[in-house]
Amino acid sequence: MLVGAQTASAQTFQVQSIDALGCNSGDFRMTVVRAGLDGGSYVVRTVVQGGGLVYMNESASITTDSSDSWGLFDLFNYGSVPNPGTWPIPQNTPLQIDFTLERPVGTVLDAWTLNVSGCNTGAITYNGPTPAVAAVPATSLPGLIALSGALAGLGVMARRRRRG
Repeated sequence: MLVGAQTASAQTFQVQSIDALGCNSGDFRMTVVRAGLDGGSYVVRTVVQGGGLVYMNESASITTDSSDSWGLFDLFNYGSVPNPGTWPIPQNTPLQIDFTLERPVGTVLDAWTLNVSGCNTGAITYNGPTPAVAAVPATSLPGLIALSGALAGLGVMARRRRRG
């Protein structure tokens, strides 16, 4: 089950539009709107993933509200990743572009996701709050034990019904 990420803060970072297409570093451009910032220092982390590879893991500093141009670059200044992709990004590769507004670094105030059909096509398949996977309690060890017990109990009940 997917649920939208909720934040208690008023700070936001959202993609308004795609303005330019292209698969080389710096070609793909968007208009982003940032709001609710208090003039202090914030970090926007941009992560671009496609085909199981990470093409960007950027840290950018921002301070004020604005509507601004934002691009995708061959940049990993937020940190290295175990599966970096090589630019240009292959055409027609579906991309997930995740933005997190952080203060301090690592403390997420807002999260936004843009999914597109490819850097050369730009068809938007999702543009909104970053979906979060809800925790499934049955995947923890106590949850698995409880689930196993419940299934065993159902099996016993089913056998008893068949016997009369």
